[in-house]
Amino acid sequence: MINIFTLRKLFMLILVAVMLISAIQGISYGQGRGSIYWSEYGKIRRANLNGTAVEDVVKKQGHIVDITLDLHNHKIYWLNWEANDDHEIDETKSIRCANLDGTNIETVITGQEINCIALDPQTNKLYWGSRGFKGIQRANLDGSNIEDILNEPVGLAMNIELDLNVGKMYWTDLLLQEIGRANMDGTNVENLDVSPLQTLIGLALDVGNRQLYWSIPSNGIVQRASFNGHNVEDLITGLQKPIDIALDLCSEKIYWLSDSMVLNSKIQRANLDGSNVKDIITSLNSVSAIALDTEGIYDVSPDTKMLTTIWAKMKAE
Repeated sequence: MINIFTLRKLFMLILVAVMLISAIQGISYGQGRGSIYWSEYGKIRRANLNGTAVEDVVKKQGHIVDITLDLHNHKIYWLNWEANDDHEIDETKSIRCANLDGTNIETVITGQEINCIALDPQTNKLYWGSRGFKGIQRANLDGSNIEDILNEPVGLAMNIELDLNVGKMYWTDLLLQEIGRANMDGTNVENLDVSPLQTLIGLALDVGNRQLYWSIPSNGIVQRASFNGHNVEDLITGLQKPIDIALDLCSEKIYWLSDSMVLNSKIQRANLDGSNVKDIITSLNSVSAIALDTEGIYDVSPDTKMLTTIWAKMKAE
């Protein structure tokens, strides 16, 4: 006959098993919360990281050139170039923001010659590449206190990425055909001649492994190198005009937009080593920018303290 102590241990064992199953389900649920954001023909759209549940977030905009996420404040920022009824770009350019669900749209900065944007949530600063030989500028997130922080030797910055751990910014330069870097106050400028005489567009940083990733649309290549520009390698080849790229370092994936300005644009991804290339979303219309929300995907973990306490009590009885 089973005594009360055996029944109690059996009950506790079942309880631990249930908690473990719940924790695993919680992790899976957490992993499903990640999203891809991208710009497409006057709007911003998003989907799950596997390409499901596509939805419009922001609509009826001009030509959206670049987007970046402020996950700390749950905001999305984008660079908007106005277009007329014939979809021709005029001279009105602005940085706008909204909640991640597209509500509460605001214009933050206007009247500047802007090519690309980046965000530093630690200091609440916006950075952008500027036309008109102003190089790289920055301002507060509300658009106040505009500063010229870097003029020459920037030709035309097309994509800016920030390494907040060491206070560095990197950019692809369309005119000089190189990657530049400097301190975030504009000092200590360096040029990384990683792919001479090539038009570099997309740019992404793997801060943990100190690696740069970039795309060369004309050659259909995604390349990478060390942060100092050494050890350049062709990571993925044979692509159709890869433009903007983004990294999911939690899952060790790279995402990119392929074949811009046509009706069969698409989002693709691969492992960080370039293997397992696959289409995620196809039949898109004139895509130009991509950003990933992977924050919190792996933040759901088992309550190990509770499990340990329960197990200790079981062993003690």
